[in-house]
Amino acid sequence: VLAEEVDSADRHFVWRTTGESGAVVWLVGSMHALPDSVFPLPEVFDRALDEAELLVLEVDADDLSTGASALLSAGALPSDQRLPDVLSDETLELLESYLASNGMSLSSFEAMRPWMVSLALTQMHFMRQGFRTDAGLDQVMIRRAAERGLPTMGLETVADQIGIFSTLSDEEADAV
Repeated sequence: VLAEEVDSADRHFVWRTTGESGAVVWLVGSMHALPDSVFPLPEVFDRALDEAELLVLEVDADDLSTGASALLSAGALPSDQRLPDVLSDETLELLESYLASNGMSLSSFEAMRPWMVSLALTQMHFMRQGFRTDAGLDQVMIRRAAERGLPTMGLETVADQIGIFSTLSDEEADAV
């Protein structure tokens, strides 16, 4: 769907393309958390699912449900370390200041790797702004696909994503 074919009141981040063979692919930019204010979604989302034979997601829906515990495990520091042990003084000071200004304390994050702290704080920030993960576009599309009996698959696994974070050294994560 070309931008000029879309009513300005119905702006979205859905693209439809047709390959040389005639195969149609719908590409949707996804947000893992959304506020209630974006609903109802434009009709084009349902149209894309109605035409689809398969919903391909960043991570397979079944893998998402089992991945949380793996993420928590990978995001934990070894039992003999605490966050202040692996952060630079400057980063620790910035983190403590941020936490204090948001009514939190370092003790809640001491056992986490720096990248896990970053993920947790980002999610908390979104939640405070009214974003909900159960209202994320991927979750909405998964539910709608299930209602239609549409199969799903992922481009990668939770383990793949955890692997990306896990390869960061604590020094690299501190620099980010």
